[in-house]
Amino acid sequence: MRRACILEALQHPAVPRVFECGRLAGQPWVAIEHEQGTTLHDELQHRPLQVREALTLLEEIAAVLSHAHARGVLHGNVTPMAIVRAPTLRLQRWENARVHDTELSSEMIDGCDDVFSLGKTISAALTRSELAPEALTRLLARMLATDPAMRPTSSEVVTAARSIHDAIGPIDEVDMNHLLEALAGEADDDGPEIVIDVPTVESHDDEPILLDRPRATFQTVIVDLDACL
Repeated sequence: MRRACILEALQHPAVPRVFECGRLAGQPWVAIEHEQGTTLHDELQHRPLQVREALTLLEEIAAVLSHAHARGVLHGNVTPMAIVRAPTLRLQRWENARVHDTELSSEMIDGCDDVFSLGKTISAALTRSELAPEALTRLLARMLATDPAMRPTSSEVVTAARSIHDAIGPIDEVDMNHLLEALAGEADDDGPEIVIDVPTVESHDDEPILLDRPRATFQTVIVDLDACL
């Protein structure tokens, strides 16, 4: 019942809705929206995240946490299993949520534990953390600081992630390095030919726009290295 009250108070698109709650034969029950979709944990079984994907996810989940922290609520269980990526972004698993209540506790909810868990989740999800932009590496290091007082707030994470995302441009260093590695070492036996996936490009006002993952659809392109040379 307490969890239902917490979720109902948050009122955020990425937080499950509470439809109804009550008691039946003396036992409390709660009907909570359940998003059946692909979790980050599911995705990571098949592939890690590219830098831009990780930054987008970092910003979006930090925004949800910022919304909760501003209302005195700590999620308490930010893991890949709690993050539903598709069809829409949702932060699930609020079973361990805590709320600052002056009648029950004098401890203020500052969100530092959630920030640490989010930093750990994003660090583990990255393709190759050594190729991540230096600004992102520094941000994740601050989020994972041993001293909670050294960690940024969730709202500061939102601002920092957005700034880094804007600074790296349409194709990040990790994507380019993967393409160069493929061009250098994945030729087949029939000749110097490789297959790569290229994100779809849309036009807007006669200017090409490279769609961000995961919104972008991909087309398979066969690259003939002899033709390139």
